[in-house]
Amino acid sequence: MAKNKPVKDKEEVSKEEEDVIELNLNFSKTHAFILIALLAGFGLGYATHMLTNPQATGAAVNVPSNTAGKVNLKVINDPDCSVCDPTGIIASLESNVGLNLNVQTVDYDSTEGKRLMQLFNLRGVPAYVFDTTIEDSEGYQTLSQYLSKQGNDYLLSVSPSKFTEPIADWTGTKPTVMLFVMSQCPFGVQAEKAAKPLIDAFGDEIDFQVHYIATDNGDGTFGSLHGQNEVNGDLRQVCIQKYFPDKFWDHLLCVEPNYTQLDSVWEGCATQNGIDVETIKTCASGSEGAQLLKDSIEVTNDFGATGSPTTYVVDLDGMLYRTDVRSTAQVQALLCGIDPDMTGCDAVFSESTATASGGC
Repeated sequence: MAKNKPVKDKEEVSKEEEDVIELNLNFSKTHAFILIALLAGFGLGYATHMLTNPQATGAAVNVPSNTAGKVNLKVINDPDCSVCDPTGIIASLESNVGLNLNVQTVDYDSTEGKRLMQLFNLRGVPAYVFDTTIEDSEGYQTLSQYLSKQGNDYLLSVSPSKFTEPIADWTGTKPTVMLFVMSQCPFGVQAEKAAKPLIDAFGDEIDFQVHYIATDNGDGTFGSLHGQNEVNGDLRQVCIQKYFPDKFWDHLLCVEPNYTQLDSVWEGCATQNGIDVETIKTCASGSEGAQLLKDSIEVTNDFGATGSPTTYVVDLDGMLYRTDVRSTAQVQALLCGIDPDMTGCDAVFSESTATASGGC
């Protein structure tokens, strides 16, 4: 896959509390992705997080007891998309922001849908567009910084669940799951743990990739949200992926209980799982490991993944779906929609891996 010029990662922070509420949306910026020209505010970002959990973000949300008048909202969607349910966002707009909504669903392939897709240069669904009735609502002040206006229409900046154009140069030969993480992010580690049953169920029927969210400083060094220990963890893990790919997931699960102390626990887990410690040390401390991590970060930047965890499923035609690997049944449904004959489609997953929440 051709590589795009890396985008800058978010500024590092030190407080663990800030890790939990780290927000992926920056409404003043857009990412230049190699795969397709995506809409502004691509990450499942601040508007979504604010709507679903306003107190956790510290957002000042004044929910009116009664909102005068109806606010018209068009939800542009694909009726055939299994992961494009807008009810959560709609409910949050009503309960957290206090909007009295008149909701109309618009097929993205209809005349009106095409008009709005073109107007806002949208490449994914669902998308949420208000008309000027939003201006008179008591919730307008809350939402205004997350709205982009074109003519009389206002787009709410929320990440899509399905993209309506394929990746132009996609060459995958099997259904692909791409997981983007930080090695010391508690939610990324949670996603890795949830991914293992999927990998066990589908095996070689899918291509499951792990890439890392970090900053390439351009001089052979790297930065990451949780500091140098996380960079060290990333370097070791990309080396394990190369030299011991069949041991990679067992190693991740071994270090998972002590993910904040990777520097001190990784050798024991490597030895326990038949990974040669000296091979990984040599790789991770030298130019080889640096290049492997650089390549991984470049893929991360190409796909615009800024929050850990971020999960995509890509079908054989390069159609891209955003999901969460912690929602195991949803990922399974996406994969089996691509190829229902895979053996993993018969697997039944426990409820413990079915809830997705939180990110760095």
